[in-house]
Amino acid sequence: QVEISSSPNLAEEIYYPLQMFDDETREFKSASELRKPGQRACSKYFTSTGEWEWRPCLVLRYDESREQFLIIWDNDDKEKFVSRLNLRFAVEPVTYFDQRLQ
Repeated sequence: QVEISSSPNLAEEIYYPLQMFDDETREFKSASELRKPGQRACSKYFTSTGEWEWRPCLVLRYDESREQFLIIWDNDDKEKFVSRLNLRFAVEPVTYFDQRLQ
């Protein structure tokens, strides 16, 4: 017989970062090319209404220890570290990037 717990913790949803499931072998350029500073890109931007949209940004650098890119958005000069799957490079075909997110 199996006892079912009524603990509220069992009902909580568990989320894993999307990058855990990313296949880096599907990159359209080499890692060293993508990590060069000064590249134009778009990244998810959370608006004041709590929604997100893709906005243009500039890649400042890649942080090896965090495995994230430091970006700055064009519209407000805010800096943020983002994962690869939250960064679509300007030279990267949109359809190719979208397929990686699938």
